[in-house]
Amino acid sequence: MSNWYLEGFFGNDGLLSQRQLKILPQVLGRNEALSLTISAPSVSRNHARIEQRENQLWIVDLDSRNGTFVNRKQINAPTQIDHGDVLHFGTAEMRLIDSEHSTSRRPLIKPGHSDDTTFLSAAELSQAFPSGVRELEQLINNRQLKMVYQPIILAADLSISGFEILGRGDHPGLPPSPFELFRIAESFKLEVTLSEVMRNVGIENAARYKLPGDLLVNTHPSEMLDPDRLLADLQKMRKRFPGTPVTLEIHEQSVTDNTDLLREVKSHLEKLQIKLAFDDFGVGQSRLMEMVEAKPDLIKFDKVLIENLDSADASRANLLRHLVDLANTLHINTLAECVETEGEYLVCKTMNFEFYQGYYFAKPQAAQSFT
Repeated sequence: MSNWYLEGFFGNDGLLSQRQLKILPQVLGRNEALSLTISAPSVSRNHARIEQRENQLWIVDLDSRNGTFVNRKQINAPTQIDHGDVLHFGTAEMRLIDSEHSTSRRPLIKPGHSDDTTFLSAAELSQAFPSGVRELEQLINNRQLKMVYQPIILAADLSISGFEILGRGDHPGLPPSPFELFRIAESFKLEVTLSEVMRNVGIENAARYKLPGDLLVNTHPSEMLDPDRLLADLQKMRKRFPGTPVTLEIHEQSVTDNTDLLREVKSHLEKLQIKLAFDDFGVGQSRLMEMVEAKPDLIKFDKVLIENLDSADASRANLLRHLVDLANTLHINTLAECVETEGEYLVCKTMNFEFYQGYYFAKPQAAQSFT
């Protein structure tokens, strides 16, 4: 039998906690005599009941004042629920978790209490928990991904020098957008696992279709919080593909102030014959000191610096030119991202970028498109 629990906001303190469904059926509500109390103003005293029917969980609304919702749809009859479903009791948001699937463990927090009752509409429902965890786990386990590759253009002769690997979802119950997939993953601490799967599937496909040149692979910012896991995953990849040129992209916002850690990561990457790139440079606080200390092999200048560069204020062009000159002085290669127009390209051409990337040259495409 599965070990079910609810993860959510049980009180008025805004703190996330977990409650195990120890006994079924179980009534949930604001009534403090219940074994599972939700101390939220919009919850009725006896709001809903969760019960088990032939190893399946069902939820029944008990004529609550503000309604019960499953994946943000109000229920008017007994409704089957499963792992990953998002439940709302009034505005109190929960997520149903089967511990056999759960990769997340958070300390239990006692909720607050309230006796007030308010009215609400479906539009007011919290969306702290995006739906789709169950489907995302299926996507990860079955590697239901479509990988696309955007060419990296060598400035000297505008030839293709490599490709950035980009992932798209291929699960019928999920959006293909990587942004949406990672939004779901982050809510359940699966973002690192999703990033690893995208990276490895991307390299496998590139090898299958014999894509030439360097492969630029992405990381999620959370991966820098556990560099040992990141390096172990890259080491496994290197054993499988010993001769594949790879550059690891680290987002500028995840570049740590710990320059010793950056240098250590760079040292390990060099042993694996993997280059280091700072991605989206300029989107936030440009880490100039880290650029000097860690000395990445490549800096990718973000769209915020490149977009409409030909019509932008001269100060932006001057800033970009100085940054590119600084990187060149440090013998760090530079790449202009998101070059979409001829005007942007012509201005970038005057700044001595080594590489370009963007729709002006090529959109991301399936690997077989380049064979």
